[in-house]
Amino acid sequence: MKAIVSRIQRWRDTVRRQLGIMLFDTNRPVSMEMGQARSILFVRNDAKLGDAIVSSGLIRKLRKYRPEVKISVLTSAGMASLFKDDFGVDQVVHLSKRPSYREIREVAEAVGPVDMVVSLNQDMKMKDIYLLRQLKSQLNVGLDPAVKLVNVNIQQAIRDVHFADKFDHLASMMGIEGPCEPYMVPLHQASLEKVSAFLRQRGIERYALLNPYGSGNERKLNAEKINQIIHTLQADDDELAVVILSAPDSREAIAALPVEYSERVVHFDQSGSIYDAIAAVELAELVISVDTAIVHIATGLGKNQIAIYRDDKDNFANWHPNSEQAKVIIATEDINSFQF
Repeated sequence: MKAIVSRIQRWRDTVRRQLGIMLFDTNRPVSMEMGQARSILFVRNDAKLGDAIVSSGLIRKLRKYRPEVKISVLTSAGMASLFKDDFGVDQVVHLSKRPSYREIREVAEAVGPVDMVVSLNQDMKMKDIYLLRQLKSQLNVGLDPAVKLVNVNIQQAIRDVHFADKFDHLASMMGIEGPCEPYMVPLHQASLEKVSAFLRQRGIERYALLNPYGSGNERKLNAEKINQIIHTLQADDDELAVVILSAPDSREAIAALPVEYSERVVHFDQSGSIYDAIAAVELAELVISVDTAIVHIATGLGKNQIAIYRDDKDNFANWHPNSEQAKVIIATEDINSFQF
């Protein structure tokens, strides 16, 4: 039944996309060079934390070499503080993950004229195309070869490279040279104190942080694999504690797993925000995580890590840890099919 529903949804999305191209797509001539741009709008309403962390290197680079450029971000309300307060962009405009056409028109009006829009969606959906049509932009940088509104298509130039390099390619096109800038990963003192207090109460000084859950069932470790990781770590270093990380939406599911908890194996079930999770990564000696934002946070903080990925070459090319301090495990079948 799930397979049938999935096929219907894909067919629906394809029909809607073609309808969006028919109704909203149009030629938008290139009227300026990218190096002349004085304002940039990043479309990031997908509300994915890992994407935001990886894109932060470009924001840092623009601030460093082109401080006069106004940086705006179109994102969900939940991500607004990260971009505004922690990444320091000039303007954050809220756009729901599934906006109405009315909301899109209102948001485009709020953004106003902008030199460059960056939207790196490979296959733009109907409302993505409508948004581009409504925005008053001169340059629309993107990847979708079928959409004429994308008048600066960089798909071929950035094929098969990490997303950090995809974003950095934009800097090169604007005439900014030099290596990629490090990710920005915000450390909040209140969260550091919260995690430190949790560790003190349990007598933990050194620990490996294990993040067993990502988005979707295909990125969730089962109890057997979690216990195997714990046994292997502690057989190698019996003084190393293991702290299992959960998010508010995964806390109950992880707590219900038959994990072999002890004084040296504990569940950090108090993480109430991404800043708490970042603090837990910062204080860890080693980070072990499935393919999710925690991997990119660990990279940004320069932590030793073991990252667990499914055997998906395209996904890995785009989203590998991008760190010399990372070791990678590829699960050849499902996410639990590996030996630790």
